[in-house]
Amino acid sequence: MSTSDPLQQLFPLHGPYDPVRTTDAAHLIDELVRYLAYATRHEPAMPGPNEAYELAGALKLAAGKLPQALRQMSARIATDPACPESTLVIDTLRDASAAAGTLARALSDVQSTLRDLALRDLAQGDLAPGTAGPDATVVGFPAPARRLAA
Repeated sequence: MSTSDPLQQLFPLHGPYDPVRTTDAAHLIDELVRYLAYATRHEPAMPGPNEAYELAGALKLAAGKLPQALRQMSARIATDPACPESTLVIDTLRDASAAAGTLARALSDVQSTLRDLALRDLAQGDLAPGTAGPDATVVGFPAPARRLAA
């Protein structure tokens, strides 16, 4: 993400941090997932395994960052003397962190399977019309050592 990126301007990685901006970031994640739920219903948004591979990879990266954020939330609550129920909250956040880690691993498995499908389709010339030329490769992967039959 570059500094000219509008998202980086709204939520600069190195701060400033405050409760409103932090909560706004979480609400933005919610809205973006909602967008994905709508967009993935339509074929043009994800015409084949190549695009699904990219989407699964991005979701895997996002899910992989959730355990850290949840652990940090837990650490904040553990040090808050005004929160006598902190043990219950900490246990629940630990469970949520583990579930997020499980989600990230599952999405990694999905991405691996989609990669195999995309490579197979590429080798067979079965990619969606207009998505691949004769020298196409699976997005994010280097070109094969030998040219696959189109």
